[in-house]
Amino acid sequence: MRSENYEQVATEAISTLLAIRSREQLRSAMADTLDGVDPLRGAAALSQVTEVVLDGAIRVAHAVAIAQTQGPQALEKGVDETGHLLAAHAEHAIIAMGRLGGAELSTPQTQTYYSYTAPAPAQPPPKPKPKPTN
Repeated sequence: MRSENYEQVATEAISTLLAIRSREQLRSAMADTLDGVDPLRGAAALSQVTEVVLDGAIRVAHAVAIAQTQGPQALEKGVDETGHLLAAHAEHAIIAMGRLGGAELSTPQTQTYYSYTAPAPAQPPPKPKPKPTN
C-alpha cells in the first residue's frame, strides 16, 4: 500500500467510527423517547460509545504510524492479549475526564488527555576495558 493510501484508509475508518457513534446516539435518544427518559441510561450509553470511538481512533492512528514507518508488513505481527499491536514501539492511553470519565456524558463534548510511554533508548554497548600494558 502506498503512503498516500494510509490517510484515505484512516479517514474511512474514522468516518465509520463516527457513523457508529451517530447511530448509537440516535438509538439512545429513541430508547429514551419510547421507554421514558432515563438520564443515567442515556449518559451511560453515550459514554460507552464515545469510549469505543476513542479506542478505535487511537488504534487507527497506531496502525497508520506503524505502516508508514515500518511498512505494512509490520502489521502482520498481530496483536497481544490486550489488543495492542505488537509492532508498536510506544504505548498510548486516552484518559477520560469530567462527565466521560464518570460515565455521565450527555453531550458530544469530551475532556480527554493523551499520554504515551516511549521505549527506553537502546543502551550503548559497554566500552572495552583497556588491556594492561607491561
